Amino acid sequence: MTLTLELAQALGTATKAEIEKACAPLRAELQDLKTEFAAFKAKNYMNFRGTYQPGTRYSKGDTVSRNGLWTALEDTAAVPGGNDQAARSWQLSVKGPGH
Repeated sequence: MTLTLELAQALGTATKAEIEKACAPLRAELQDLKTEFAAFKAKNYMNFRGTYQPGTRYSKGDTVSRNGLWTALEDTAAVPGGNDQAARSWQLSVKGPGH
């Protein structure tokens, strides 16, 4: 092996080690942010989906307007404000006309 090749390999190894060392705190911070974001998503949050559309499946946290503003408490295809048991998967967040 030539001196030039050996030097190039040594520089490559040292450079890689320094880059890994410099990136380690960033990787740790990124992992912390991913964990925080996952916890945030798991909580109740508002994801406005517009006007309620019959037959559409909504996820927990989705918010729709239908004679007020409704937030899904769980995954559902029920009608917000309906009179059936399934409608209990919605929470009235903001009253609209007639409520």
